[in-house]
Amino acid sequence: MTEDNAPQIVAELRKWASLWADLLHVDMTLLGLRETPNTPSTVFVRRSLWEAAVIAYGRMTMSNRGRKVDFDDLLSVAGDRETHDRILGWRHGHVAHRRRGEFEKVYLVEQFDDAGALVKIEVVVAPAIGPVGGDLVQRFAAHIHELRTTLWERYLVALAQTYAGSGPTFQGQPGAQPALLSDADPARFSINLTLWQR
Repeated sequence: MTEDNAPQIVAELRKWASLWADLLHVDMTLLGLRETPNTPSTVFVRRSLWEAAVIAYGRMTMSNRGRKVDFDDLLSVAGDRETHDRILGWRHGHVAHRRRGEFEKVYLVEQFDDAGALVKIEVVVAPAIGPVGGDLVQRFAAHIHELRTTLWERYLVALAQTYAGSGPTFQGQPGAQPALLSDADPARFSINLTLWQR
């Protein structure tokens, strides 16, 4: 690396670290889902956790628009393409767009009295809350773990080592520590990734 391409490496590190943080978000959300009891009182919590995981994952797959990272490149070396496609099916078919009837059923129910007069009209909306039973949540979690590990080893650490091997590009204060965003802004939290250390 030359000093000329140091800004490019820094930009790549930022993009891939942001993607890694989203993978962590999905991983922790799926953990919360797996630890939530499958009971009627938790239906909205379980649905929210499932949809949050699907949304965060879908955001990553569209990252070539905002972050400008090639998620397909990562997916080509790690992860499970079938699970990836199933999760995007949930995203496109239900969570984001409500396009597929298999994820939501809506029924009109009419009730009549003994004389045949209409006395009641109900609409029953039965959306899918996410997979119950089966192995999709487990496969999704394993897929995310594999993507996170590969992203860490193949992209983040490799870029950090290249950057560190080029020599200092700026002079910092000895012993200076970055301010944590969560200390300054209670609406944020920080994920500190130590990719290289002397």
